[in-house]
Amino acid sequence: MLGIERGKGGNLVVWLILGVLALAFGLTFGLPSDQLSFGESGLLKVHGENVSKEDFVYQQRAISWVIPLPEGEEAQTMGVREEVLEAVIERLVLAHVGEELGLAVETRDAELLTKQGFLLVLDQDRPWPWADKGRFDYEMFKRGLASFNVTEKRYLEIQRQELLARQVRDLIAASVTIPEAELWTKYEKDNNQLSLRYVRFGIGDFADLVDPSDDEIDAYVLNNADALQESWEINQARFLKLPAQVDLRLIQFTKPVAPPEGAPAQMVAEYEAKLEAARAAATAARARITEGGESFAAVARELSRDPGTARTGGRYGWAQVTESGSGLEPIIDETARTLEDGQLSEVLVGEDGLYLVLVAGHREGDVPEEIAKRELATDAVRDARGRELAKRAADEALLAVKEGADLDELFSPTKPALGGPSGPGENIEDYDAPAPLAGPEHKVEETGLFNRGQAIPGIGSQPTLTRQAWDAEPEAPIIDEVFDVPGGFLIAAVDERQIATREGFAEARSELYRELTIQRANGVISGFTKYQCYLGKARVDIRVNDKQVKALMSYGGETPKDANGVPLVPPYHVCDRVGDRGGLLQLAMLMRGRTNAGG
Repeated sequence: MLGIERGKGGNLVVWLILGVLALAFGLTFGLPSDQLSFGESGLLKVHGENVSKEDFVYQQRAISWVIPLPEGEEAQTMGVREEVLEAVIERLVLAHVGEELGLAVETRDAELLTKQGFLLVLDQDRPWPWADKGRFDYEMFKRGLASFNVTEKRYLEIQRQELLARQVRDLIAASVTIPEAELWTKYEKDNNQLSLRYVRFGIGDFADLVDPSDDEIDAYVLNNADALQESWEINQARFLKLPAQVDLRLIQFTKPVAPPEGAPAQMVAEYEAKLEAARAAATAARARITEGGESFAAVARELSRDPGTARTGGRYGWAQVTESGSGLEPIIDETARTLEDGQLSEVLVGEDGLYLVLVAGHREGDVPEEIAKRELATDAVRDARGRELAKRAADEALLAVKEGADLDELFSPTKPALGGPSGPGENIEDYDAPAPLAGPEHKVEETGLFNRGQAIPGIGSQPTLTRQAWDAEPEAPIIDEVFDVPGGFLIAAVDERQIATREGFAEARSELYRELTIQRANGVISGFTKYQCYLGKARVDIRVNDKQVKALMSYGGETPKDANGVPLVPPYHVCDRVGDRGGLLQLAMLMRGRTNAGG
C-alpha cells in the first residue's frame, strides 16, 4: 500500500497480533455472512466477489469523472445505472480471466499508477488532481477517496483489477491481424472520391409559375376521380371547421424611405416626389388589370416586390383577416375585410410598401367536398405542370452546356433564371428598375469530395448519378443525362476525381493498419467479454440478487413509456451491456455534444 505516505505510523507486531486474533475469531464464529450470501446490500456475486451497493456507488462516481452522467428521467432512458453495474461486472469478469491465465498484477502496480496521478476506469487513464506538478499529495488522495466513499485498500484493489482487465484486453488485441487484401479494400474505398457541381430544378419553383385554367382543372377532376378521392380522405381535416378566411392575393411596390423628422425641405420634397412616382406606378399596374384585361397573376409576377408571393402570382393563400390577422400589414387586412370576391382594391400605402390587394374568395366552417376536391385538383395540376416545366428547363440547360455554354456563366447570379422573366426592358430608363422576383433561383452548387458508394452530400443516395459520374470522361463538361431526384431534376458535372494508388497506399498503410486493428480488436474484446459473462451466469459463477437489482434499475419510480404505453427502456438483464466499456453511454454523450469531464 501507500505506506511511505502514511508515515510508517504502526507497530508491525501489533498488527500481527490483531491479524491472529481476527483469524481465530473467524474460525470460531464463522466467516462473515456476505462471504456466503449476497449480504444486506449485495447486488450480485461475480466469481465469488460480492458486488455491493457501495461498489456500485464507487463505479458511478468514477465513471462520472470520465463521462458527465445525466440525471432523472434522462438517466433512466439512457440506462446509466445499467451501464455502471455492467462496468463493474466487466472488470471482474476480465480480472477472473486474467487470473486463470496466470497474468500477474500486484497491488504495487496500482500504487504506482495512483502515485503517477491517474485513475483507471472504463479502460481509460484519467488525470486525477492528487498529483500536482509531478509530486504525489497523499492528503489530496485521501480526500479523493472520501468523495468515492471507499477505503484506500479497496480503491487499490479495484485499480489492480482494472489493470488486470486491461492486460486481458491487450492480450486479445495483440492477437488481431488484418489481411493485406482487406487493408487495400478499405484504402480503395476511402480514397476513391469525387466531387460534383450541379444545378437543381425544383418542381415547386416551377409549380409556383403555373395558373391552371378551368378547363385543366375540370379535366383533372374528370380523369382522376380515384386519386382525388384518396387525396380528399387524407387532407379533409384542412377543410373542416374553418374560421372566416379570404383567399388573399397581393402585389407589393417599393416605397421610398421617409426622411427623418426635421429633415431639410429639399429632402422631404424628393421623398414626396418618389412616393408619388411609386403611387403612379401602382395605379398604372391597377389599370393594366382593370382596364387592360391583364391577369392579376401576370402583373404580380412582373412587378411585385414581395419575395413570398411574387413567383406565385401574388397568391398569399387562405388567411384570416380578423382577430389574429394574416401576418401582413394591418392596412392589408383592413382592406381585405371590405372586398367582395374578385374585387381589386385601390392603391394602398402601408408602412413597408404600396399594395394592390385582391380577394379571390371567402369561406368559413366546413368546405363542401366538391369545392375542396377542386382546390386539391388545382394543386395537383400545378405540381404536374411544375414537373414538366422543371424537366424542360433541365433539358434546355443540359443541351446548352453540351453545345459549349459554361455552367457557371449560364447560372450566374447576374443572369435571369431559366423559366423566369427576362429582366429589365430594352430602354435605358428601365435599368433603374429593380429586377423582378418571380423567376426560380437556380445556382451552381458543389457536393465536396465523397467516397464511392456513399450518399451524395446535398443530394442523397443516387446510384445512377454516382455510377455515371464515375464512368464519365474526366474532361467532359457535363454528365449527359438529366437526373430525376426527390423534389425535382438536376444536371451535374464532375468537379474533381481522386483515385486510390499503390503509392498512396504504401504511405497510408501503417496508420490504416492501426485503425483497422483497433476496430477489430474492440469487436473481438466485446464479444469475448460478453461470452465470458454469459458463461459465468450459466455456470452460476455469476449470481444475481434479482430483487435488489430490479429495485436499483427502477430508478425509484415508474419506467418511462411512450404515448402508446410501451416502455422506453427495455428490461435489464445482467450481461446485456457487458463488453463495451460504457460504450453506449460514451456514444450517447458524443451525440449530445458532451466532452469528458476529466479531459
